[in-house]
Amino acid sequence: MMESDVSWVSVLLPALLLLLCQYSSAARPSPTTVLAPAAAAPSAAPGPAADAAAADATSGAAAPATTAAAVAAAAGDKYAHTPPEVLEDASLSVPKLLKKYGYPVENHVVMTEDGYLLTLHRVPHGVHSDSDDINNNRVRSLRKPGRTARYHRRRTFTSTGAKRKRGAARRSGGRTVLLLPGMFCSSAVWLIMGPRKGLGYILADAGWDVWIANPRGNRYSMGHVEIPSTDDKYWQFSWHEMGQYDVPAILDYVTTATDQAQVPVVGHSMGNTMMMVMGSLRPEYSRMVSVHVALAPTVFLQHAQSPVLKGLAALAPTVSTLTAMLGVHSLRPTLPLNEALKQLCREEAVVTQRICKNAAFMLLGFDAEQLNATMFPVIMGHVPSGGSTRTLLHYVQSFTSGDFRQFDHGAKRNLAKYGQAQPPAYNLSMVNFPVAISVGENDWLDSMEDVQRIAKLLPNVVDFYLVPWPKFNHMDHLFAIDAKELEYDHVMEILERFS
Repeated sequence: MMESDVSWVSVLLPALLLLLCQYSSAARPSPTTVLAPAAAAPSAAPGPAADAAAADATSGAAAPATTAAAVAAAAGDKYAHTPPEVLEDASLSVPKLLKKYGYPVENHVVMTEDGYLLTLHRVPHGVHSDSDDINNNRVRSLRKPGRTARYHRRRTFTSTGAKRKRGAARRSGGRTVLLLPGMFCSSAVWLIMGPRKGLGYILADAGWDVWIANPRGNRYSMGHVEIPSTDDKYWQFSWHEMGQYDVPAILDYVTTATDQAQVPVVGHSMGNTMMMVMGSLRPEYSRMVSVHVALAPTVFLQHAQSPVLKGLAALAPTVSTLTAMLGVHSLRPTLPLNEALKQLCREEAVVTQRICKNAAFMLLGFDAEQLNATMFPVIMGHVPSGGSTRTLLHYVQSFTSGDFRQFDHGAKRNLAKYGQAQPPAYNLSMVNFPVAISVGENDWLDSMEDVQRIAKLLPNVVDFYLVPWPKFNHMDHLFAIDAKELEYDHVMEILERFS
């Protein structure tokens, strides 16, 4: 059965989620029934509503329902609505998101050795502006975006031999950095928390020429020179192919475009898995990496605590068989699904947002203090961004085996492909580029034991940083309220050290 035979899933699931969201919003207490305590009246924000509330409190008269609602709103209604600017960010593409905040953006297309077409988003420089803090829910456009004079055109390049002028897209005097996202994520995850919060913006404003990759299979990289993404053959890949083909092609392109021999790489989660695969299988590319900053390096999963991952591992044989039988080889990005998740996770959808947060915590670790609930719809508007089911199954295999190995096709196919019944292990001793590791103590995917195992096997670990927040989880590396102070300032120090 082909994917088109099960396309009803992408239609029905968003509809069901939206219905659940509407139920949640309907279950939310009506503002007219929220009575503000009399003690809250003096501390209410200045304005007519607060003045009226103070007068009512002084006279001892019972406040009308409408006045009580106004007081509650003025004092900070606990059932606050998600700002429309935040919902807008959830629906904007990466180029439009950057332009909204006044940052220049370029689209570049890279062709891998096996024919996949990958989109890179480049932010050549920042705006160096005192933008509003997005975590205060005051989002605005900084200025009108200007055209990036000579480099606004879309370019293609192949790492297999196509020639073009070196330095054609170079920004004079700039320092280049490459960002790699995690599983089912896109370039958006480095930006969606907004200026002064997202690492992509922070780096650009600090003078870095920022290149953000989109691995094969996400919404920005669904092209191939021969195979359409509607064909099951397109989706026969995992993070193995991303490390073997995608990262080398991207490094070839970026170093050529910027006329630099080396670039630092910052990865999150699967972005680091890809780097380890490349380092072990394509060691000739190690010379192009000045330093690899690994935020939550997902390599060994033997001690992962996530109940979701454990459940998937228990069901792995069944899931693998079903996906093969049904022809469901991809988790394709659909705008209706992301729209449904965005609505589901709004602050006013009290019940369903709680479900959203707890689902994320069950997978990645609990840290309510560092989660900006207002921004949660933006995250869900961009995640998931698509990928193959094989990518997920490869991680499940890593959890089950406790090792870092190539994809397990079964003993018979392994013999044909690898010449042995078990898939070969990646040789981490071949990863020669400097690696700076950053880990959270409360990461339910990347446990401290597994990350320390990586550090012992890699030959060139130059830094091991434990984020100084005991609840720091897997997604905090991207979305924590205090990510800059807790982690990004240290990341900047490492980049400066190796620039």
